[in-house]
Order: sequence, then structure tokens, then C-alpha cells
Amino acid sequence: MTTTLPSPQGTFASPPAVNLSFVLVDQTTGDRPDLAPFLPKLRDSLDEAMNEHFAPFHGGTYALRVAASPSDRKPGEIAINIRHQQTSDPQGALAWHQVTGGIPDIEINLDSTSGLTGDSDALDVCGSHEVMETAANPGANLLADNLNGKVSAREACDRIEDTFFTTKNGLHASNFLIWAAWVPGAAGPYDYMMKLSSQLDANSNVTMTAGGYDIEGTTPSDLADVTPSKLAKDHVVSGEAEHIGPDGEKRVIHAVSRAPISGKRLARKQSRYSRAYRQGVRL
Repeated sequence: MTTTLPSPQGTFASPPAVNLSFVLVDQTTGDRPDLAPFLPKLRDSLDEAMNEHFAPFHGGTYALRVAASPSDRKPGEIAINIRHQQTSDPQGALAWHQVTGGIPDIEINLDSTSGLTGDSDALDVCGSHEVMETAANPGANLLADNLNGKVSAREACDRIEDTFFTTKNGLHASNFLIWAAWVPGAAGPYDYMMKLSSQLDANSNVTMTAGGYDIEGTTPSDLADVTPSKLAKDHVVSGEAEHIGPDGEKRVIHAVSRAPISGKRLARKQSRYSRAYRQGVRL
């Protein structure tokens, strides 16, 4: 029996030679002349980060290229749209990965990055962060049971997002979690740069770096953003949202934090594309 696969045109279907293909798209209408010469360097840095550093831990091979124009996206490619802030974006939102109509894509708000390179808020680190998380969770919908009474979104970079390494051409790429971070009771290391020394802290909360955060909840329908702190208990930062599930049951979703969230990090959580926002959290 011969099976004919549907055409990938208009659908999310990666080419057979690689697991995922990404295309960097300059959507800034040409008013950032520094971006065009930078994108080939970013492509090379991402290629190294994904195929030499990320793939040995997560598997796969990855193709990356720079688009010739804003409309240059081939069937099966995941667009990395680098653009100016739009009116629908919350002030300061940096980057996010999402799924629209069954097709993943990445959005980067260039206006809110700290620059093309230099720190964890720069374009190179933000771009690698989202590419890695898309590769590990293309549907942006996977959860891990921490066996501490909570589930966490399986985001590869959030918990250690303030740490990064340098690639061969001098640009930077985000640190990332490896599989041991999501396997209860597994021995470390738990992230590529070995910043985390354990899975859970003394209060049975998942570990994270000083500038990291986690999206977690007691059930898949009850997620909230949390950040690290020495406090023993969570406290509500602001607001809550009541939702009625498909079973008719009312659920109240709280936005909680173990440390204050402010600035660009707060703006990311406020983004309508963020995982917490889509689950109902309003900060």
C-alpha cells in the first residue's frame, strides 16, 4: 500500500532532511541598516548553537537561512520575524514563540531589545532563546509533572534565561535546560552551562537562576508565572482571572511570584502571546 502525504504548502511540515527549518525575516522596512549585515552572523551563530550545542542533548538537525524579503518564506519554514513594536504589543515585550493556524512562528520586537548583541536582552540571545524553545516544544503546549504538586510548561530557556554562552563568531546564545531537568529524580547536570545544582530547592520548588522564571500551576488549566526568591511561600503579585472550563467548572488562575516582576520581564508576561496570558493570567 502506498501512502501519499499531503502537500506541505500552507501547512507546518518540515523538509525531510532536517527536523526544523527556520528563516530570519527582516520586517523593519529597511529603516535599520545595521540589521542586514548582522543577520548572516546571527544565522551562523544560531546554526552553531542549535546543531553543535543544543542537538546533542535534544536531538535533531536544524536549518537556518536569511530571507531575501519579508515575503520570502518557504513551505515548512518557521519564520523568525524581527520587527518594530506594534500597537497590539505590550510595551517592552521582547520575543515569543507561538502557533497560528497550526504553524509555529517566532516574533522579536527589535525596539525592546537592548541591542543586537551584548546581554541576555539582546537580539542574538532572544533569538536563540525562542528558536531553542520552539525546537523543544513546537506546539508551545507541553507540560512536565514536577512531582511536587505542580506542573511546569516545558520551556527550554525560561528558568535560566539570564545566562548565555558565546559562539565562535562572537555572538551569544541562550543557556538551555537538558532532559534531566524534566525527569523527576534524575541526576544533574540540568542545563547546558551547569548553572542549576538541583531539580528542586529546599521548599520543593523548581530551581532557576536569579533572572529566570517558570510557568507552573497545580493543573494544566491553572498556570502562573513564578520567579526565584528566598521566600518560603508564593505571594500574589497582582490580579486573578476566573475561567470556566469545558466541563463547566470554574477555575481561578492567580498570577503569583516569589520575587517582584518589573520592567521588560513584566512586559513579557503581559504579552498576549505569552504562555501565562494565554492561560488566563493578567498581570
